[in-house]
Amino acid sequence: MKNYTYNFEVSTLIAQFMGAFNEVVIKRYDRTNSHKTPVQKGEDISPTFLYSPKQRVIHDFTNNQAKLRLPICCFSISGFSRDQNRVFNKIEGPSFTADQRTNHLEPGQPLPIDLEISMTILSRYQEDMDQLISNFAPYCDPYIAVSWPDPYNPEEEIRTIIEWSGNANISYPTDIKYNDNFIITADTTFTIKGWLFKASNEFAGGIIHNIDSRFYAVSDIYCDYSANVANQQPENTDFIYISGQPTITDVYPYVYPNETPLTISVVGTNFNFTTAYYLSGDMFNDTFFDFTSSQYTSGYFDYVPAVSGIGFYGTQITPNILSPNVFQFTPPSVSAVGLFDIIAINDAGVGYLTQDSLFYPLTADGYTPWQKPCINGVEIVNSY
Repeated sequence: MKNYTYNFEVSTLIAQFMGAFNEVVIKRYDRTNSHKTPVQKGEDISPTFLYSPKQRVIHDFTNNQAKLRLPICCFSISGFSRDQNRVFNKIEGPSFTADQRTNHLEPGQPLPIDLEISMTILSRYQEDMDQLISNFAPYCDPYIAVSWPDPYNPEEEIRTIIEWSGNANISYPTDIKYNDNFIITADTTFTIKGWLFKASNEFAGGIIHNIDSRFYAVSDIYCDYSANVANQQPENTDFIYISGQPTITDVYPYVYPNETPLTISVVGTNFNFTTAYYLSGDMFNDTFFDFTSSQYTSGYFDYVPAVSGIGFYGTQITPNILSPNVFQFTPPSVSAVGLFDIIAINDAGVGYLTQDSLFYPLTADGYTPWQKPCINGVEIVNSY
């Protein structure tokens, strides 16, 4: 209870209600012919729409305390209650990323509320009353829906139902003086099924990435009975590892002269989602890239303690992305010789040539480690 929370939910819902209903119009008709042609062609009459109790509006109108002209539609909140039918259980509610990085918001399960709205239509003519009711009644069968943004996540849409009670009680003046205003009133009610939100808690957490993949079960049953029995052990469990981080598995060429750099082709995965590329080596010692407090230091960095805790010296490059699996670049000219690593980064993690070029192909002896010549990086040699 100590957390202050106010997100203008009620005022937002009232504004949505007014926005949905204040476009009703009426017309005047020529009764001299059977075609019922509007007298003012193309000119609709818009009634005054007010947020105010009926008694206040009638008092102001009859005493000329406001410049009001009939017809008038006025409405106000007459009730406020929790909707028990939309309370399911004591669940915590959703959580989502606040800045598409590592900060998450947890607003908690909102409270479903019913706002009871009393609306009164004031008119001088019966036909005006009929037209105003005809403007909204057919569309409230069984309800209408309005849209408003989530207070904590404006990119998400909330659709709120507005239900009409289904009846309008019409009253006529029965005891008036000759100089009194003749007013026909119609009283009706609506229910806005809205929400009140709890205070939001912010916490740090990893990013959740959606990976669109399809898996199909295939028949792979051994004919040998003893092999089937052996596969019943708990450790013989099928699994598949899915990663959204980029991988750099091969380069060509992996050796080039320092004075005349060659265009290098890089092979891997997820290059269409990468956000940055780097070359890391002693010959590129002009810039230090610190990943200590970065989002990328979690998840995939157990095998790269140097980057997760310290960072690296290197230079950033802008490659030519040919496909999600291939990109090309021309390294800068340097006078030194040695080895450098290629690094690719996206929101899911970091890929390294010196790590990803080691893999485990399935051979006759099982999964055997196999490394490519670029396992130590790309080598720069002296020109001859």
